[in-house]
Amino acid sequence: MKLKKIGSIVWAVLLATLLCHGTYAQKTFSVTIEISPLLVKEKLKVSYDTRIEEVEVKPVFKGNRIIISGAYYSRYASLEIEYPSKQGGWHEANFFLTDAPATISFLGASSDKDPLGKFKAKYAYTHESMGRGELIKYTATEQKDAITFLEAHKDEMNDSLLTLAREKFDRWEDKNIEFITLNPELYYNFWFFRTGIVYDYKIGSDSLFTLFALFPDSLKNSREGERVVEILRSSKLKKGQLIPDFTIEDTTGRTFSLSDYRGKYVLLDFWASWCGPCVAEMSTIMEVRKNFPEEKLAMVFISSDDDTSAFQGAVKKYDIQGKHAFLTQKMMRQYSIQAIPVLYVIDPEGQVIYSLYEEQDNLKSLNKVLADRL
Repeated sequence: MKLKKIGSIVWAVLLATLLCHGTYAQKTFSVTIEISPLLVKEKLKVSYDTRIEEVEVKPVFKGNRIIISGAYYSRYASLEIEYPSKQGGWHEANFFLTDAPATISFLGASSDKDPLGKFKAKYAYTHESMGRGELIKYTATEQKDAITFLEAHKDEMNDSLLTLAREKFDRWEDKNIEFITLNPELYYNFWFFRTGIVYDYKIGSDSLFTLFALFPDSLKNSREGERVVEILRSSKLKKGQLIPDFTIEDTTGRTFSLSDYRGKYVLLDFWASWCGPCVAEMSTIMEVRKNFPEEKLAMVFISSDDDTSAFQGAVKKYDIQGKHAFLTQKMMRQYSIQAIPVLYVIDPEGQVIYSLYEEQDNLKSLNKVLADRL
């Protein structure tokens, strides 16, 4: 991606402006969701984005209806509704909500190709209608090229194919950014930037601030804008820093801490089965596993998967050997993780000796880093 870097003076002025009081005070949304009797209500998943955090809701239905309300600090609250797919994964329906009472009625059946595809909505605005539809059309060629290539080669991925896959996904990302640059007035583009692109370690904070500067003042000077600044000012872990400790349950229900591995080298990988670049790198990581057995190098995989069956299928398919656990909100804050893959190698004293964020080398130097020490 080619973006002109923002100067230090512009940075300072923009930062000072954004740190002033935001334009969006706390508001409250309320939405009534009604589902068809042909859908299994217990399978429905609901969450919403408040600007501060993503809140998962445990639906409590009265008949086929559920009423959800909550506070938000942005122009819109973003609501995500999911329903399991027969092929694995999830169907999604995403809406922006205001403080006007909203209703969404889903008319589909579990047997439909997309059970959430048919609906009626009032004061609930689909992401597609707010700019996502235009973005998908604009990037369709690059998206299809990247995903088709990955699907065709994921079982035979090697260094050269991994490089090609990365190039294709980078072209898709560049096309996304090009669309945002051309259409900064679309609210969806700002939301997409705030919740996704701003976490991309490959772009760099200067270029991200340059892109951010294109959005309307009403968004930059809002609490959402403040959140972007907070993210850009936070730093990723770098080589030489001590890794934060965590204590969580693994996928077998056993509690463990990262500090349990003090005294040996650890590869810590944040990934998900639905993440194309994550899956593409697994062949390289498992090659490292062959070169450095468990007694020399522990591997800890933290998955962002919501779909347990998809996670288990990927672990089996790619023979991912190591300790497995699921990402928690606390770990997301500890490690500033919103985009994956994120991968670190930690020495016996708990210091980072390799960071994919810093190297940006498709793991090419990973074997050498370990060979020099083990």
